[in-house]
Amino acid sequence: IRFFGSPNGLCSSITESKHIKAVKEPWRRSSRFNAPSQMLRTLVRLDKLAAVLTLRGMMMGTMLS
Repeated sequence: IRFFGSPNGLCSSITESKHIKAVKEPWRRSSRFNAPSQMLRTLVRLDKLAAVLTLRGMMMGTMLS
């Protein structure tokens, strides 16, 4: 990577922004007790909310996109 740059012209900011939405924000919302299950529950709820809003034409895509 140092010699040739990132593959296919991609930069790490794309994966970093996805990591923030998928991991860091749910972590901050958790109580830190049994955090992985709380984080998963948060992501599932956000995805279900996005599905309902998409069906009603109120949103395009998911919360994580």
